[in-house]
Order: sequence, then structure tokens, then C-alpha cells
Amino acid sequence: MTCNAVDTRIPAERRAGAPTPVVFIGGLGRSGSTLLELLLTGVPGMVPVGEVRHLWARGLRDDDRCACGAPFSACPFWASVGDHSFGGWASVDADRTIALARRVDRHRQLLSTVPAWRERSHALRCYGEMLERLFAGILAVSGGEVVVDSSKDPPHGFVLGRTPGIDLGVVHLVRDSRGVADSWAKTVSRPDAVGGPAMMTRLAPWRTAMMWVDTNLLVEALGRGRRSLRLRYEDVATRPDEAVRRVGALAGLAAPGEIDPQRREHHAIGGNPVRFHRAPLDVSLDDRWRATMATADRRVVTALTAALLRRYGYRLRSTG
Repeated sequence: MTCNAVDTRIPAERRAGAPTPVVFIGGLGRSGSTLLELLLTGVPGMVPVGEVRHLWARGLRDDDRCACGAPFSACPFWASVGDHSFGGWASVDADRTIALARRVDRHRQLLSTVPAWRERSHALRCYGEMLERLFAGILAVSGGEVVVDSSKDPPHGFVLGRTPGIDLGVVHLVRDSRGVADSWAKTVSRPDAVGGPAMMTRLAPWRTAMMWVDTNLLVEALGRGRRSLRLRYEDVATRPDEAVRRVGALAGLAAPGEIDPQRREHHAIGGNPVRFHRAPLDVSLDDRWRATMATADRRVVTALTAALLRRYGYRLRSTG
């Protein structure tokens, strides 16, 4: 494939400048990334934009709703980003961009993002250049200093980490595997979908457990050798001020002394449906799994994830 999803030549002045600061939130879905992202909207200079890896499909192709409530095509923020980054979204071929991303942003393509293979990967360079332009446009339009990308999936993080024009910091977000498995087993609607709510994917507890181990090990690997920190969802929900200060420090920004529970408008693509709620943010621990999760499922998930549960400071025995 050639670099023909869009003219991806970055202007010389952009390449000569400093890389764009990006904080990547990595971890398995249903681990509280949307809550953390909403908290980070209160940090001056920080620009959370949701799950960037889904922008090309859910935003550009499917025209799903932005967190501001407008369809992607009608959102003034994203329209301005498209104009600044690509001369308008009409110049970006959504299908070609999605195909380009799939060549590098998938688990089976992780080898293409390691240093020994990076120079051979034409697709990685092309897609990386598109991301450079996108993130630079986000900061230019927002006036912010650091983009927060809560895509979570490790392959996307490795692409960001191997893109020269991106200065990457990694937040490894972890949640108790039993809580994650219980959440993935539930039916949850996705209200941003075109034509009304669609259902989010459901997974069997044992499958979620295996994904939890794989994802967290990969995010650990991504964070090695670069600015990174680990946060537990349970600590974010019970001590949000401390969590925000830690992320602010990672990004080189001063976080507020106290979290404001009022929701601030932001323009996130993808994530938990809570991003659409306009009421004050309810920062509270969701540990209903302790009472609702079937004993057999709990035992299976605990057995499959025991080693990492201990590493992350969780107790193997939990009572309902």
C-alpha cells in the first residue's frame, strides 16, 4: 500500500519543531479510562480526545457522535482539526486510512513496531505521519499543551511510541481482573452509534481474564524506557485528586489542587457512555462485582490472573 490515504507529507517546519506531547492511557477496556479522562479535562493545558484509534472508523467513516453530542461531521472542534491537519476531512480517505492502520495497529502486527523492523515498515511510517498531523492539529485548535489519547489498546501505543513526531508518556491503568471480567459479561449500550444505541461487545469471564493478562503485560513493556506511571482504577475512584496530580506531573503540567465535579465539555471519540452525561461527575468506586459475580466465574478469573493481581497489589481472596 502506498501513502495515498491522504497527502501525508509533514511540512518542514513541523518536522523541525519539537515532537507533539501525547499521554497514552493503556489497559484493558472497562478499567476506568473514561472516568480518568473526564477528570483530566480539568487540568489546564491537557486535551483529552477519547480513543484516537477509533476516530477513522467511528468518526470519519460512520459519523458517530462526539462526546459533545454532535455527530463527528457537525462537531466544530473536529471540523477545525480536520482543516488544520489535512486541509479538511474530505481529503482523507477513511477506508484507506482504516486499512493502513490495520497493517500496524493490531496485535498480529506488533513486530512491525519494534525498532529493528521500523525502518522497513512503510505502513508504519505513513500511519505515524497521519497521527503526527492529527495530534499537532488537536493542539493547534485547542490551544492546549498535551493530548490525552485513551485508546488503551497496546498496539496503538506502540505505534505512537515509534512515531518520531510524538513525545509519548504512558499511563498504565489497571483494574481488578474480577471487576473487569464482570463488566465485560454485562450488556452495555453504545449510544454514540449511528441510528441509535448499539450493544458493546460481551465476553466470557475466562476470555476476559486472558486478555487482561496479555494487555497489561504489553502495556508494561510499552512503558519501559519512557515516562510512565501505573494507576489502579480503584485508587482513581477513591483518590481522584492524587491520580490527576500524578498524571499532570507525568505530562509536565500543574494539576489543580482539588477536582471540580462539574463536567467540562470535551470532544472524545469512543469510550464509556458516561462521557455523554451532562450531570456533575460522580466519582465513586464501582465494585458491584463483589456482590454480583458468580462464584465459579470469580474463581476462574482469579486463577488465570493471580500472578498479576499480586503484582498490582490486589488480594486473591475477596468477599461479596
